[in-house]
Amino acid sequence: MSSIVFSLPELYLSYKKWVSANPQTVSEVESMIKWVSYLIAGRINNSNIVSELVFSLSNILVLYNDRIIHKASHLGDVTFGEQLKIWLTVLEYSEVFIEISSRKLWGERSRWVIVVCLQIFKCIARLLLVFQHKVGIIQNPPVTPLKRQSASDTLYVVKPLLHLGSMYYCGQKDWKPWLLSLAADLTRGNLSQRQRLELSRRTIALLLYLLRSPFFDKYTKHHLLRLLNTLSKHVPLMGLVLTPLAQYLPMWQDTYFYMWST
Repeated sequence: MSSIVFSLPELYLSYKKWVSANPQTVSEVESMIKWVSYLIAGRINNSNIVSELVFSLSNILVLYNDRIIHKASHLGDVTFGEQLKIWLTVLEYSEVFIEISSRKLWGERSRWVIVVCLQIFKCIARLLLVFQHKVGIIQNPPVTPLKRQSASDTLYVVKPLLHLGSMYYCGQKDWKPWLLSLAADLTRGNLSQRQRLELSRRTIALLLYLLRSPFFDKYTKHHLLRLLNTLSKHVPLMGLVLTPLAQYLPMWQDTYFYMWST
């Protein structure tokens, strides 16, 4: 037993050396683990929870390996702001798993309490990054922060809380939360049009509103399901991908962090 305990630090050091020396192989292993999460989906009980757990852990593993390579490259000490970004990234990788697990274990009410708590934490952490550490905003993790105007940054940070509050008072299927969030995104775009890359990312992100209720329920759902069904029947092998996609759409629609994480 003692030999096993004493060998753990050595094993850890060996792993760090291997990651630092073989980044390409590490990337291939990480990709394989992510594919496992897709293969699990629909094949076992509670497959969405297990699949999301594997997917979250694979992303966290990528982040952890990146930190090992970062330290091995002697790229400088990690500041508090960078540590905060790392924790935000870990949270955003695992928030869907936390949400669906809490609903399964404790019910709908507890799920929404946890969703609100996570968004408040993310809001506070991002405001600290913007105003105290001047490092910009973590978008969909992990990306290089951009230097943007503070008003735009603040609006981006508080938008999820505004949307949650509006959804609480108006209902999940009401148009007001949808329109409020869309207006915030459009306004944010007008504040920083000089950033071409960021503007392009925002424009693509706006397409997500087509998949968000109530627009999805009223307009997109019927046409999208019909398209997926047609492609599954008439295009060889497409059914293997599109049939599970159509089956999982309702679950994605009913999971807050899939649709409204940012």
